[in-house]
Amino acid sequence: MKVRFVLSMAVLVFALTVGSAIGQQELVKINFQTATAQVPDGYLADTGVVFGDRGNGFSYGWDLDATGGTRERNNAASQDKRYDTLNHMLRAAPDGPRFWEIAVPAGVYNLFIVCGDPSHTDQTNTLDVEGILVVDPDGQDNFDEYMLENVSVTDGRLTIKTAEGAANAKICFIDIYVADLTFNPAPVVDAKPDGTVALYKEETLQLGGTVTDEDPIEGDPGVLSWEWSQGSGPGVATFSDVSVLDPTVTFSAKGNYQLVLTATDGDKDANDIVNVIVLDHADDKMIAHWEFDVVGGAFDVMDSVHDNHGTFVSADGNSLPEYVAGWIGSGALSLPGDSHVLVSIDANSVPTFNNEPRTGASISAWIKVDTFDAAWQNVVSRGDNSWRLARSSRGDDSGNSMAFHVSGVSTTPGNGPSGRIGVNDGYWHHVAGTYDGKAITLYIDGVLDVTQPATGLIAQSTYPIWIGANAQTDPSRYWKGLIDDLRVYNYGLSEAEVLALTGMGQVAPMVNAGADQALQYRPGEKVSLTGMVADNGIPSPLSISWSTESAPDGDAIFDDASSPVTEVTFPTFGVYVLALTAENDYAKVTDTVQITVISPTCADVIAEGKLMVGDLSGPDGTPDCRVDLYDFVRMAEDWMRCNDPGAVECEYPY
Repeated sequence: MKVRFVLSMAVLVFALTVGSAIGQQELVKINFQTATAQVPDGYLADTGVVFGDRGNGFSYGWDLDATGGTRERNNAASQDKRYDTLNHMLRAAPDGPRFWEIAVPAGVYNLFIVCGDPSHTDQTNTLDVEGILVVDPDGQDNFDEYMLENVSVTDGRLTIKTAEGAANAKICFIDIYVADLTFNPAPVVDAKPDGTVALYKEETLQLGGTVTDEDPIEGDPGVLSWEWSQGSGPGVATFSDVSVLDPTVTFSAKGNYQLVLTATDGDKDANDIVNVIVLDHADDKMIAHWEFDVVGGAFDVMDSVHDNHGTFVSADGNSLPEYVAGWIGSGALSLPGDSHVLVSIDANSVPTFNNEPRTGASISAWIKVDTFDAAWQNVVSRGDNSWRLARSSRGDDSGNSMAFHVSGVSTTPGNGPSGRIGVNDGYWHHVAGTYDGKAITLYIDGVLDVTQPATGLIAQSTYPIWIGANAQTDPSRYWKGLIDDLRVYNYGLSEAEVLALTGMGQVAPMVNAGADQALQYRPGEKVSLTGMVADNGIPSPLSISWSTESAPDGDAIFDDASSPVTEVTFPTFGVYVLALTAENDYAKVTDTVQITVISPTCADVIAEGKLMVGDLSGPDGTPDCRVDLYDFVRMAEDWMRCNDPGAVECEYPY
């Protein structure tokens, strides 16, 4: 028996819409209802009477009088009248199960059957449709919707009845279509990448795609072939091979292109499109630069590259941002946590915030956290549905890191990754978030923090740009701390460009002593330490040193205590905490690593499967990490024995 499962309504509607266009014709639609209920448009009523000529061109009905089982619920939640009326197919004794039939010519049919009740969930609608078992997959609920294809009727009657497992089954309506077995559907084409792809004109785009073609049940399926072509564009798109599904393509000029993958089976054609925006590095520009150095200008905050100037706004009418001594240049902005800067967009600048950033973006800022006491505290944002640089506040975050998020792009988790490097430490940090059409990346003090694949265009927003808060959220996610040298670009900065911006100011050394270790240790053996120290700010003398913070008995011995990557030996077994410290003219930073030094035993050797091949036994009859006379005796006991099940001379092992 074939089994059909419930599909969602959306899928069913789609399947029927397409199906009627690619090989089926409507025959009749029947609604099961009371005699007084309004008949839905396009349907004929079945009111529960015994099978017979209904006088409407069709003969249909029940094996027994079923008028007593009809219902009209008049439920306000019903999708329409089809879902509000029904008839019982299976009720308690003495009524018992019933079946319904309609006279149709012998042939093949597609059926859409809906069973259920808008007001009750006491039914399990498992059916037998012309010998096809239609299983209710989700048990008792309001509705079950079934799509059955190519149901064969040979005796002139389409029969529907309940099957084993049904309980209080109810039927609402059925749509019957005549299937065309000779119909040849068009190929199905899916060109990749999805969405809109952006790349620079010197780059190469990797295309992909799938082409499938459903053969007719009867008749010639034809020969399937496909080809890539350029649909539109200001220049020439050159394909490596137009006849393969996954060619590469290059472009001669910047602009918008459409690439078309077309398939044919000799009878019908189909295609799908890849949209591409080809960029030119000459258009990579800074949209705004707020240096926070100009005090007493025409606006509270001045944009030094265009006219995206800003005005101080207080949430309570009292507290306003203030200028303080800067980290980059003469001034910085201090935000107390209940105020922000409202930016007036320069509509005449090129580029302008009115239509950029879209294909790429970067935000660069120097920050110093005063307090992290609210989720997603914003450095700068264009609402919550375009782009923003903020404190990272997902459920599994430390709460001390940052995040650069862009909306509208395809990425997981949505909008961008969560940072890991802490910035809530009282130091100035350079933070840069970039999106280049391929990935969303966050740098802290010139060090790559996190990156995540992403494609597509950044969503545009009608919300204003706020520095120090978010216009789309309530509360407004106010920043508490300092901001200096804030920049927004219309493209993804390279790592070298980020490092150049970091090098404008001093940063605390970034120190990572490495992952904790637990290891089986032989006295005198050297253990590798893989620490990391980075100082990408203004060059200054940098000292690096390893030390023993705690130990069971005696300090660890470092081969080179001034190198973050070195080797160490331990005088005894136990737990050691080693400290890696880096100091420059700005800050002294320490990170620690715990190393548990274990004295291995024979039990460890056995547990880790490291026994020697000949170690079969010991004094107590179990392996003892030695190959000696105990093992010879054990081997001698089995000498010349065998237990091959296929050899009659051997012991049978089972």
